[in-house]
Formats: sequence, C-alpha cells, structure tokens
Amino acid sequence: MRFDIAAFAVRNWQFTLVAFGLLILLGVNALFSTPRSEDPHFPIPIVTVQAVLPGAEPAEVEQLIADPIEAALDGLDNVDSITSTSLDGAAVVTVEFDWSVNPERKYDEVVREVNAVRASLPQGLTRLEVRRARTTEVAIVQLALVSDHLPMRRLEKLADSLRERLDRAPGVREARYWGVPASEVRVALDLGRLAALQLPATAVADALRSAGAETPIGAAHAGDRRFNIKSGGAFRDLAAVGEIAVRRQAGQVVRVRDVAHISWAQQEADHLTRFNGRRAVFVTATQKDGADVAKVTAGIDQAVTDFERTLPAGVRLERGFVQAKNVEHRLLRLFRDFGLALGIVLITLLPLGLRAGGVVMLSIPLSLLIGLALLQALGFTVNQLAVAGFVLSLGLLVDDSIVVTENIARHLRAGADRVTAAIAGTRQITLAVIGCTATLMFAFLPLLALPGGSGGYTSALCRSPSCARSAPRSWCP
Repeated sequence: MRFDIAAFAVRNWQFTLVAFGLLILLGVNALFSTPRSEDPHFPIPIVTVQAVLPGAEPAEVEQLIADPIEAALDGLDNVDSITSTSLDGAAVVTVEFDWSVNPERKYDEVVREVNAVRASLPQGLTRLEVRRARTTEVAIVQLALVSDHLPMRRLEKLADSLRERLDRAPGVREARYWGVPASEVRVALDLGRLAALQLPATAVADALRSAGAETPIGAAHAGDRRFNIKSGGAFRDLAAVGEIAVRRQAGQVVRVRDVAHISWAQQEADHLTRFNGRRAVFVTATQKDGADVAKVTAGIDQAVTDFERTLPAGVRLERGFVQAKNVEHRLLRLFRDFGLALGIVLITLLPLGLRAGGVVMLSIPLSLLIGLALLQALGFTVNQLAVAGFVLSLGLLVDDSIVVTENIARHLRAGADRVTAAIAGTRQITLAVIGCTATLMFAFLPLLALPGGSGGYTSALCRSPSCARSAPRSWCP
C-alpha cells in the first residue's frame, strides 16, 4: 500500500498544523541565532611559514631559510604545491595541500616539521611563525586614527591602546595596527670621543647587550620569604640607557651618554597610509570562526566608543570599513525580494480568491524559515552565498505554489469538495512539479564538483536548504 503524504497531511490537519508550528518556531529561532557573515566559513588546507632574518639579502634568505623549510615540507603527504618568496631579511613559504585532507592535522604536521628544522636555521633568526589560512582573516572592521600634527610615536601608542581594547572584545580573533614604522632607540656613537678615550665601538655594543639581558643571579631570603634576583632587564627610558657603564678609566666611569647621542628614532617606512588624503594609522580586527559578525561588531563599537573619549585634541577616529553593514544591506535586499514575491503572488492569484492567495503567501515565508532551520542544523552561516541560494529558491517557491494552488482551484470549480480537491489537485501534478524543480536544481549540481577552493566556496550556495519548499503544497486552501 503506497503512502500518500498529501492525503495524510490534509486528513490529519491537526497534526499538520502542530508539525508546521514547530517548524516555524525552529525557523524563527534560527533567524535570530544563526551566525551572519560576509562570506562562508570553511577550512582551507593552506599553511604559511614566515621567517625574519634582519640584514640578510634575498639570495642569503633563500639559501639559508627558504630552501631548508621547503625541503622539510616537501616530505609531507598530500602536498599540492609549495611556493616561497625571499625578500630583504624575510622569507615566506606557502604550502597548499589537497582539499580532501584535514586542515587541522596538516597544520600540526607543518608545525612539527618547522620545529624539527629550526636548529639548522641561522642563529640570528628573530621570527619564525606558522600561520593557517582562514576565510576569517579578512578584516571585519577597519578604523583610522587621523592626525596631521601628532608625533608618529604618540600615534603608535594610541593605535596600540586601541588594538588592546579590540582584542578583548567578544568574538575578535586578532586586532592589528598598520602604517607605523617600528620605533627604536638609536645610539649614535661619537667616534672622536671614543678615540680620545681609546675605546672601541664594540665596547659600547657589549655594554648595551649585557645590560639589556635579564640574567638570574640567585635568591635572597628574608625570614620565610624568598626573593629572586635578576641582573639587567628592559630599559625604562632614554636616561636609563645613557647611565649604562661602558668602562672604568682613571677612577672614573665612562657611560654610554659620554660617548654617544641617544634618541628615539623610527625605521625606514616601507609604506605610507592615508585616510581621505590625511596621515593616518589603521587598526583592523578579524573575527573568530563561526562568530556572528553583527554581534562581534557591536562589541567593537562599544570598545571604540569608550576609546574615543580618551583621544587627545587633534586626533580623530574614523570608521573606514564595517563588514556588518554589508551583511545587513544584503539581508535587507533579501527581505525586499520576499515582499515583492508576496505582492506578485497576491496579484497573480487574485482571480482565485484571497483565501488561495493567502495560503500561497503563507507558504513562502514558512518554507524559507524551514530552510533557515536546516541551514543552522548543517552548521552554515547566513552569508552572501546562502542569501543568493534563498533568492534562487524564492522563484521556484512562487512558481510551484501558484501551479499547485491553481490546480486545486480547478478541482473545486469542477465540483469536488475541499478535501478531495486538495488531495487530488496536489497528487495529480506532484511528479511534474518535483521533476521540473529537480531539473532546475540539477543545473547547480556541477558547482559541488568544482575542485579546490572554488568548490569549498560555492558549496554554501549549492547546499542552501531550499528543498523544504515542497512541504506546504499539501496545505488545504
């Protein structure tokens, strides 16, 4: 005996109402709780190794750093390609794995191989970092601290303070600032003074190096308390650098300030940053995987508002880019399309009566709420591709609903009662409607077979759960 879902739904209308009522609640909950983002979040099997060796030429960087790291990573399984870029004092090695692997496991393998080869790399290496490529590495907020007169070092401190505030905001993965040359304490030696005192330049360098190193030299006991003692450490100000003793001669101590000029300086700027043509420092923030960009942005806005109250005169904080506004704009356009669809359905079905038009108008948002519930259950976010999928399904929803409702109305005009008309009208064209809809859906199936990152990116469009649109067809008008 064949099970007839249309007959079951119509004859057991109380069960149908309860079932769809629960689905509506699930959809409403998903509408407010499903994370929203600009792009879909999916794992990327790409890992980047960044190394910094100050003062080295590109050829040296390639030979001493890039080549050993490439040789170590080339032995890993499922490697698609390895590329490297050698610059003045820096190397970037990028390894891309096959998209069928587990990105987390491959990241751990890269970290293990880099740690194993670390001992063979130059001793002067100041940075060796392994980073995963993420779809959430795109900044969701870009702020600009604009000032034409404030010293760059002071502007850098403000940017660093803002960065710390953004780092503490809920859902923020990392905040960074851009456009500030690295600050440094410059010690300019007085060669004439050194020659008069018969001191080599290396004596000053050795004194600075030893004074800046923290060296544990023991412990002191005071009753039941124990204090660790360290020699050296970070310098508090420029005066502390000048007080470092270089050598004792003829009963006098020669200090750094006696043979050198000490001042703050900045490294050579490798790029310039401007906001609307004015000098600025940019501060950006990225979000964590699966976070709702709207909620994260709300926390950032609160931190930025509190920070603005502490800004000195002559500094203005500008909001250059906010991704949440783009997401909100797309959702508003989606709701606008829903409104247009409902209006078109109402006009089209007006000859059949307000009751039939009302049923179809109800089926459209109901189906999309069910789709949102499935979207949340499958772990997707509401992003631009998911919205595109909903827009595509919207046209199919309108077509199918109109066809089914009109066929039911035809049976009513032929003299059938409402229950018989609903069952017979739906049953008669179910196969045709499903076949037509499936034919349109199959046109998008090749997107699932796209290789590499293209397939991972477009999967959110193909998997948008619009298949729930067939559920309301058995509703009795």
